[in-house]
Amino acid sequence: MKQLIFHTFAYNAEATLPRTIDSVLGQTRSDWLWHLVDNGSTDSTGEIIREAARRDGRVIALANKVNHVWEPGNSWWDIAWKYEENDCFCMLDADDEYKPEFAERMLAFMEAGSLDIAACGFDFIDAPTGKMFSKRVAASQLIIEGSEYAKHFSQCYKFMRAMWCKLYRMSVLRKYDFSRAGKHLVYGGDTQITIECFRNAGRVGILDESLHRYYVYPKSVSTTWDDRRVEADVTLDDMARDFLVAKCGEVSKENDEFLLGVYFSAIRDTLEVLLGAQLPAEAMTGALHGIFTSGNTCRLIAWQGRSEEKKEIFDCAAQLLLLLLDGAEPGLAALGVEVLAAMYPGREHPLLDNMSPGLTALVPAAVCFVMCGRYAEALERFLAESEGAEIDDADAEAYIRFGQNLAAAAEDIGVYVYFRKIWVSYLLDNSRFDEAAGELDELEGILPGDEEVSDLRRDLEKRFMHEPWTKVPPSS
Repeated sequence: MKQLIFHTFAYNAEATLPRTIDSVLGQTRSDWLWHLVDNGSTDSTGEIIREAARRDGRVIALANKVNHVWEPGNSWWDIAWKYEENDCFCMLDADDEYKPEFAERMLAFMEAGSLDIAACGFDFIDAPTGKMFSKRVAASQLIIEGSEYAKHFSQCYKFMRAMWCKLYRMSVLRKYDFSRAGKHLVYGGDTQITIECFRNAGRVGILDESLHRYYVYPKSVSTTWDDRRVEADVTLDDMARDFLVAKCGEVSKENDEFLLGVYFSAIRDTLEVLLGAQLPAEAMTGALHGIFTSGNTCRLIAWQGRSEEKKEIFDCAAQLLLLLLDGAEPGLAALGVEVLAAMYPGREHPLLDNMSPGLTALVPAAVCFVMCGRYAEALERFLAESEGAEIDDADAEAYIRFGQNLAAAAEDIGVYVYFRKIWVSYLLDNSRFDEAAGELDELEGILPGDEEVSDLRRDLEKRFMHEPWTKVPPSS
């Protein structure tokens, strides 16, 4: 191992970069170089970097003209090809610090274990106060390779989430497969890069020491939504599973459940941002459709773990969707129904068995409440949505049956009887006299002396006079 190469890109970091610079200049091991990039800053970050380079020749001052538009030679990928394969690469954010012994301890760990990647623990620092409030450190030193990930994956995965706090041999970075990893993610890009690097590494070690200070800032409730967040959640879940298959040949039951838990945490965070965003109905419904119809989320829904937590956040999403679909256009309503069908698989039967897309689009809120198992509210919405609506002849039977069965599920006897009477009228209008007679026999038993039922009986007898070839069972 010849030397250690640090890499930092800083954007408008004038308030935090000086402490980051001091932490690298203060390392107890001195044989390192530092590519320090001004990432198109509009404050004094560039001058701070240039001053650091004037003070210490090991600092290489670089600059991008535009934030995250990399000038040739400035990216980690370019750096991987500038040095020897056995040199080491190390990332550091422009607001964090490495403890003075970081380089010395990590390089020694790399050499002693013949490692391709070395990781260590870190302190969580409350940025406003500068005080440590937690730390993440491995319970014991760990060296892993190949199929050993089947046993240790849940222990090491938390050290695979960020690119910093690690040393990588340049040979590992050079193996990075952009076609396999896919385009760089807007959310979770660090994890995407790190998983691919771990995949390409042989021996990986986790040192049971905290040598990094990670500054945490107060979270703000963001209402800015980006659809690429959904893509990131799915991509990282797929990459972690592909990693295990590549290393171990399979994803064990234990690791499957671990990754389902990780994916749920990601989806929960994504839904919290989405539900807090002020989006038009079309955009919100489309985003929910992307989340809940993905194969990854379908697998999560089928998983029995975290059931109460899943129910809580999914029900919040369903409630918002119901509000959005109240009075929605047919196409949007149909999309919302697909979301709820994915969210609550199996709940749509048997009430929705014969519902056509057109009828579903006519009463979307009712269908959605049925999927959520909220039958009284579904009946209320059904009556409101269908009032004055023109029912297509092809959907008439399904419409009446749905109203009748929904009223029964909601235990509303008045509406149930109402739809039973409409059903008899429908049978009469379609010359289905045998069925009508049977229905009337039942209604007369339930409602003896009911005037509307008596009118239906007389109508049957009158119609039967004009249809002599149809046999009508005698009334009881």
